[in-house]
Amino acid sequence: MLSGGVIGGMRMAEQLGHRNVITTDVGGTTFLAGLIVDGEPVRAPGSVVNQYPINAATIQVHTIGSGGGALASVDAGGNLRLGPQSAEAVPGPACYGDGGTRPTNTDADLVLGILSPRGLLGGRKPLRTDLAREALRTHVAEPLGLTVEEAAIALHEVQNAQAGDLLRRAVVQAGHDPRDFVVYAFGGAGPAHCAGYCQDLGVREVVVPLGPVASAFSAYGLAASDVVLSAELSDPSAFPVPPDVLASHYTRLENDLRRALDRQQVTFKEVTMEREVDLRYSMQVNELAVGVPETGFTERTGDEIIERFEERYERINGPGAGYSEAGVQAITYRARAKASLDFPVVLPDVARADGPDPAEAFLEERPVCLDSRTGFVPTPVYDYARLRAGHEITGPAIVDVPTTVVVVPAGVTGRVDRLGNLVLSYQ
Repeated sequence: MLSGGVIGGMRMAEQLGHRNVITTDVGGTTFLAGLIVDGEPVRAPGSVVNQYPINAATIQVHTIGSGGGALASVDAGGNLRLGPQSAEAVPGPACYGDGGTRPTNTDADLVLGILSPRGLLGGRKPLRTDLAREALRTHVAEPLGLTVEEAAIALHEVQNAQAGDLLRRAVVQAGHDPRDFVVYAFGGAGPAHCAGYCQDLGVREVVVPLGPVASAFSAYGLAASDVVLSAELSDPSAFPVPPDVLASHYTRLENDLRRALDRQQVTFKEVTMEREVDLRYSMQVNELAVGVPETGFTERTGDEIIERFEERYERINGPGAGYSEAGVQAITYRARAKASLDFPVVLPDVARADGPDPAEAFLEERPVCLDSRTGFVPTPVYDYARLRAGHEITGPAIVDVPTTVVVVPAGVTGRVDRLGNLVLSYQ
């Protein structure tokens, strides 16, 4: 499921016209972040599973243990800690009433009024505020000399800060400006925290995918994904190499991929091939993957690839960081086959409202604390099932969804788009 949210984000971005997207998925255990740049997911040349390196290109996903079930504690130095340990599905947060006694993000959200006292799934999953308060009092409030409410808002703000820090690192270290991106926020807890962890990021807007997918957005991404196969050939050498060497390498790789696709015994709607090569400056350790032209290879092709490499190198490391005098080395040649299946992956439009006023979706008003400086304030709560495309909600407000809850803080406006997503914009 790690890459499912990124693929789902890519599919939705195609419909909404977004080229650069930060996908954020807050589940029960982890906070996951991925990047889509120019319509394609950012990939890593390898990954690590437990302690084992896997030398195969994968969709790059950054993760920390800061989900809705992340456990809160106070360390020996009197510092509030959140995660990476999790309450897991069983026993789960203390408020579930299934035996959990330690506080989590979910317990804090319930005490703050973000989650409805009626519980989840329209009340079919009851939540125990008394158990959440007891867990927070015992493990956080009393050790830090805080009230239960102060402990809850501290936990809420720590989660947002941890997630925001990860997003900045993921985007900036990849050589991008967060202001050029839109954030997609999903998962069971993502919509409740996204406005907070994106507040200081500098993004234009945050899209909360709701409609028919809601917190199952990662599953939608997996169902809507193409079949993608990759093949690699290691041939370390000085670059550029002669055109016939390039042609030979990619002919071999693409023939391997075509045979692998044939073994799938599936009729594909369309098959496309992509080429790239991992380059580095001589005597360096890390490589950068660079796209290779799809047309025939000439004497000029190698120079074009090096120009792409140096442009990307300086975009990531800063102007003037490149050192062409050192020479360039090619390490790995790679081809990727993308085969699309012949079934629709387009999300449907939802019914449109007569105007922006969401009064018909008003559910109740309850005290909610979204900011330690303002404390609890009467906050309108809206029923997502009654919202239509074009409705606008001015924060502070809460939107109750069967599988999640969306927080619209003060200074933020939420607008329901044509797919039923709630788009948050900072004023």
